[in-house]
Amino acid sequence: PPPERKTTPPAPPPAEQPPDEEPAASSSQKAPRRFAPLIILTGILAAIIAFTLAFLSSAGLFQSPLELAVPDVQGKPRVEAKAILGNRGLTPKITGEQASDIVPEGYVIGQHPAPGARVRSGMEVELIISTGHRRVTTPNVTGINARDAEIFLKNARLLPGEKTAEYSDDFAERYVISQDPPAGTELTIGSRVNLVISRGREPRKITMRDLTGVAVEEAVEILYDMGVTDIMTVEVETGAAPGGAVVAQSVLENASADRGGRFTLYAARPAASAGLSESEGTVTLRVGDEKPQRRVVIIVIDQVSARRIYEREHAAGDDLMVPVSGIGKTRVMVYLDGFLHEEKTL
Repeated sequence: PPPERKTTPPAPPPAEQPPDEEPAASSSQKAPRRFAPLIILTGILAAIIAFTLAFLSSAGLFQSPLELAVPDVQGKPRVEAKAILGNRGLTPKITGEQASDIVPEGYVIGQHPAPGARVRSGMEVELIISTGHRRVTTPNVTGINARDAEIFLKNARLLPGEKTAEYSDDFAERYVISQDPPAGTELTIGSRVNLVISRGREPRKITMRDLTGVAVEEAVEILYDMGVTDIMTVEVETGAAPGGAVVAQSVLENASADRGGRFTLYAARPAASAGLSESEGTVTLRVGDEKPQRRVVIIVIDQVSARRIYEREHAAGDDLMVPVSGIGKTRVMVYLDGFLHEEKTL
């Protein structure tokens, strides 16, 4: 009989899986998914740290102690600017002043190093301080006392400059005659204003001449030539000189006198010679203390002569009692330091 054939039954078809299920992952594929949240958290923390560092660095608050960013203190008051720099570990230093029509007085107008520059801790930051508007108007100080004028100038932020003295008939002594620059001039603060100060009226001193024995008309002309204009003449009865001749004068020779004062000339007039009697008297005087030493002169003019009976230096406070006498009507003239001090008739 024919040999038997063995047949292998066909393999059953694979079981179908539900369409919504994924094939199971291997253990090596599941490990990274467990660390995903940690990776995300780490990234977020890194971003926060980076942002914080960037912010602190831009604000100048997170820097190496050896490297600082110079803050901007321009336009701030001097005290505040110094405090800001000091708090940042820098040393403020005022190095100058500068006028400004914009930045107020006492505020920072410039700095070096510039804002934002990086410097070492403790480094000096130089500051320029504004003096504000430095132009002022010169006040008018003419016609006021020199001391008050200086106060006016200082209040106007100016200084008194060169002071010269001149005689003046219009301004009293120690008053300002003129100023340079004149009032109303625009000047820089601290500028100097020169002053011309009055010494009062010019003394116009003259040294008096001895005019005794000179005709009164000629004596008047001599005084006019010396600049004297206020001249008075007085006639006295005496036989000391020809009629019309000068026998005495109110200012003695060599005395220094103001030519603007009054000068009196005593001219002789013939006197009667009959029936003359002697007159007597006493000159009493206490020497004033205007000077340590005073020169005392006594002149007697009677109907016979004109003579100097006393001339001596005396200390201040001395008391004098000098007897005098004359023939007929007698005029007694007492002088101190060359000027007529007292006159009386015996």
